[in-house]
Amino acid sequence: MCAVWMTVEAPKPCSTSSSPTVPELEVIPTFATKTCKRDMGDAKININAWESLTEDRKAWKSAVRSGVEGDEADRMEQLVQKRAK
Repeated sequence: MCAVWMTVEAPKPCSTSSSPTVPELEVIPTFATKTCKRDMGDAKININAWESLTEDRKAWKSAVRSGVEGDEADRMEQLVQKRAK
């Protein structure tokens, strides 16, 4: 599982004030990010709350392990069904 984010600078707004502005960073999902989200979904890990799960290392490892085992069991079942046809 992974999370890759690419950041780019947003265009600077036109302003009449003389104070400097800090450009905002925009998050653009990459192919790697989409792949990781797909894999987490296959492992039955909530893609919207996975970051809070990673704060507890034991809970994260348990969730990943059980998710991968479940996904692997589903894959093996599909292979057995495909071979039976």
